Amino acid sequence: MSMDFQQVNSVLPQKFPLIMVDKVLERVAGERIVCVKNVTGNEMVFLGHFPGYAIFPGVYITEALAQSAILLFKDEDTQDTDSLYLLYSTKMTFKSVVVPGDQMRMEIETQKATKLGIIVDAKAYVDDKVVAKGELIFSVKKSEDI
Repeated sequence: MSMDFQQVNSVLPQKFPLIMVDKVLERVAGERIVCVKNVTGNEMVFLGHFPGYAIFPGVYITEALAQSAILLFKDEDTQDTDSLYLLYSTKMTFKSVVVPGDQMRMEIETQKATKLGIIVDAKAYVDDKVVAKGELIFSVKKSEDI
């Protein structure tokens, strides 16, 4: 199953300017997802990171991977609309910089999922080169518990 930007926007709790997923290319609910983020020179973060040589920050790459993971477990048809997926812990390694003009492909695979938490393997690519990889751990909360 794929999702366009409007569908992504309707599912993610994040909104402009922090939506880090432009499109879902493929998705097997609860198992695996592949998403893309088109990094442009118009990103607000490039005003300060860095004005002379724009580099997409690692924390934004991690956020893009985390949002991809949220899309793995939620979609427009999910009946459980009150669950929040909160990034609890990360173990990331960054291999290369991401710059304006790059298309970042995020691949997420589930390691373990329970009602209370989720652990996923996350990789970000530019072309066929791994630019970041690691493990993301989410806490799953009901919105009334926060």
